[in-house]
Amino acid sequence: MRKAGLVLLFLLMGYGIDLAFRAPNAEIFENGDLARIIFFHLPCAWGSSLFMILAPIFGAAYLITKKRVWDIRAAAAVE
Repeated sequence: MRKAGLVLLFLLMGYGIDLAFRAPNAEIFENGDLARIIFFHLPCAWGSSLFMILAPIFGAAYLITKKRVWDIRAAAAVE
């Protein structure tokens, strides 16, 4: 199950990178910089916001359970 998730993650990342580099050539955008902002920078901002929300949740889970795995997840989310 974990390998399938990693494969799916890499496929989605490849699709996102493909969109980021193909989008400026699309006819629907007159400005290539606008397309780069929408297709590349905006998903990066969403991802970083998600991890900044998950970090304190993982930190609280560590304080409640005292399991080291939650501390590692919180540190990884912040990185």
